[in-house]
Amino acid sequence: KKTVGEALLEHDLIKGTDGMYTVVNGMTADYNVDQTYWAFYENDAYATQGMDTTNITDGVTYKLVQSK
Repeated sequence: KKTVGEALLEHDLIKGTDGMYTVVNGMTADYNVDQTYWAFYENDAYATQGMDTTNITDGVTYKLVQSK
């Protein structure tokens, strides 16, 4: 896949609607329920764009961190 979001969706690791993902690897973070969300990082820095528009690049580490 081309983007991080596409790759995670292909492997059924994220769930949500309209680019707003609330479930990652079976764990839920829902701002409307408990003010938590999934923060997206590239190489330990907060990403400047979302998973759906971030192209996968060799050597870059991506992670999602449940945040409040």
